[in-house]
Amino acid sequence: MEMKQLKYFVTIVQEGTFSAAAKKLHMTQPPLSYQIQLLEEELGVSLLNRGARKTDLTDAGKVFYQKAASILRMEKRAEEQMKEIAEGTAGEIRIGLISSARDDFIHACLSPFMKAHPSVSLKIQETDTDHMVDLLTSEGIDLAVIRTPFSSRGLDVITLKHQKFYAVRYGKKMPSSVSLKEIADEPLIVYRRWKNVLTEACDRTLTIRYEAVDAGTCVKLMEEGLGIALLPESAVPKDPHVHAAVLKEPEILTDICLVRSSMAYHSALAERFWQMVDEKSDIGL
Repeated sequence: MEMKQLKYFVTIVQEGTFSAAAKKLHMTQPPLSYQIQLLEEELGVSLLNRGARKTDLTDAGKVFYQKAASILRMEKRAEEQMKEIAEGTAGEIRIGLISSARDDFIHACLSPFMKAHPSVSLKIQETDTDHMVDLLTSEGIDLAVIRTPFSSRGLDVITLKHQKFYAVRYGKKMPSSVSLKEIADEPLIVYRRWKNVLTEACDRTLTIRYEAVDAGTCVKLMEEGLGIALLPESAVPKDPHVHAAVLKEPEILTDICLVRSSMAYHSALAERFWQMVDEKSDIGL
């Protein structure tokens, strides 16, 4: 059984006669009749009652027509989907997001892209930067939004935004800026990845009481009044009870980046998303 035979059969039913179907299919009637005969022989049933003025379906033909029409619709949709995938307008994007950049990146990049591409599905993985790089290397995800510091070896990188670090406290007011030296004796809550950077930036020993791998955990500990959290700008909660002072002397900066593996295969869809982000003049993070 061939797809062309299904197409011939469905066209005959829709047009009502072999001659009308042959005309629509741009072929002569004898080869059309021959193909239907082969189809009936393969199925072991008669599909059509051939009349002088009109061709009607047999009981078997009625059942087969529904199946054949459904198969042809699926074939057409499959072709459309393959074309969409080839053009980067359909398929799946697997993207990793760190929690401190998640909300802003979804709003600025993912939401407009997904609204413009209704045939695209999105799979989000949330974990820390180090694990995200491992997932990119193993091709477990296509793209990732991560934060410096990280090794860019083997990665393509788009810098989305430079951010300052803040000293953040719940309840008690903070000045507009503060040095690490000034808060060195306070109980501090830090990202584990940033512990060395922060301690090396201060000529006094910092009282690091809490370490966490996730910004959300740092924020929660701070909101419980357990200490001052050292957080990048995008992780600072928008809460009237939360008070933040930008770190100075020295100023500590971090970059939010969209990255992908330089060596991995990139689908047309992933490439389209990458180009969209790369071309944005104002990422809005």
